[in-house]
Formats: sequence, structure tokens, C-alpha cells
Amino acid sequence: MFEKAGNIRIAGYAGTNSYDVHVGVSPVEHIGLLGAGSVSFNKKVDNEENNKKPEREAEWTHAHRYYEGALGYYFSPFTIKNDLMKIEIFAGYGAGTANGSLNTGKTDIFGFIIPTTRVDADYRQYYLQLNAAISEKMLNKDGTQSGGSVFEGGSVFRFSKTELSNFERFGQSLNVSPMTGSFAQFCVFGILRGSGLGLTMQVGWLFPIGNDQNRPAYSPLYITAGLGIDLW
Repeated sequence: MFEKAGNIRIAGYAGTNSYDVHVGVSPVEHIGLLGAGSVSFNKKVDNEENNKKPEREAEWTHAHRYYEGALGYYFSPFTIKNDLMKIEIFAGYGAGTANGSLNTGKTDIFGFIIPTTRVDADYRQYYLQLNAAISEKMLNKDGTQSGGSVFEGGSVFRFSKTELSNFERFGQSLNVSPMTGSFAQFCVFGILRGSGLGLTMQVGWLFPIGNDQNRPAYSPLYITAGLGIDLW
């Protein structure tokens, strides 16, 4: 999380859902810019029946290529003894592609039965995110700050609207309506760092909100661990 103008943060994560890279820059005091990329790779579902099928007919796991950017405001409203309270509010937009299985079985297009077990789709997401954390500080005897954060722990709340559309299979368009869903995401995180390097871990939960009739499937629980670098 940001502390002052000029901060540059880079982090890489690996976890249950993907491999991610995050970059954060604060060009002026209280303003932050975020960029992120997320990738996951699919594989053929491993079971006896599916292994007998050719690749074009078999079930495959989810894969994606997501990118997003956000603009936000950060501030530190108070301190608790030697600990600094941090709050960030971001609004962002993400786009990319997803590859996975539709649960509709087969789709009839122009009189032909087209398998829909492995399809590509466009991904979009609009979101609002609130981050809050307590950051432990190393202080000199006179009370001035002597170094970076030793430990930082906090939480993330994200409210998002996600859409998958333009479904294709091997380059052929499918007559499938867009899937749209509204979600709330909550996670807790901890960062242990020193001398500009840090180890970080997140555990989170995603759950739907609203009554979306054609909501895309999702995996609720995710766990990630990674390495963070504070350049400035």
C-alpha cells in the first residue's frame, strides 16, 4: 500500500487461481495508479472418460489472460502507538480473454450440433475497491521514522461487475448470450518486509451479489503467496 508521493511498488503472486503481477505508482501525494496482469493455463480434465476423447471434444480446465488498471486516493487518517493506519480507495477497469467450458452441453447453430466444451470469450470487469491496513513502523529514539514497514496486515473489499461475451470455439462464433454477474470480494493479507523486499500472502473469498439470471461460474476461495519489491 502507498505511503507518500514517489512510491513505486512491484509484486508477483502465484496461487490457486493464477499467476499475477502488480505494479503501483504514486506520482503525486495521495494519488495512486495501479496496473495488473493475471494469467492461468488450462489443461485437459484428467479422468478416464475424458482422456479417451480427442482434444477438440474433451473437457478442459479454465484459462485466462486478464489485464486491469485503476486510479485511486490514499491517506493515513491516524496512528495507533507506533502503527500507521492506511486506507486506499480505487476505481478500475479490466479486460482480457477467458478459455473454458460452457455448462450448456451442445449448441445448435445453423442446424449443426457444435460441441461447446472448450470455448473462448472476451472478459470485462468494472470495480470499486477499498483497502485498509495497519503498518508497523521502525522509529528512532526521537520518534522519527528510521526505516520501512516491518509488518503490514489488512483487508481488501472489491465490488465488481463482470461480463463474459463473444463466445467462440476454434474461431467460430457461438450463439451464446453474454454472461454478466455482480460480485463482492473480500480478502485478508499480510506483508513481512525489510530493505525493500517483502513476502506477502493473501486469502480471499468471492461471492455473488444481486439476482443475476445468467451469471458466469466462479471459484469462491483463493490463496496466493508472492514477493514484493519497494523500489522507492
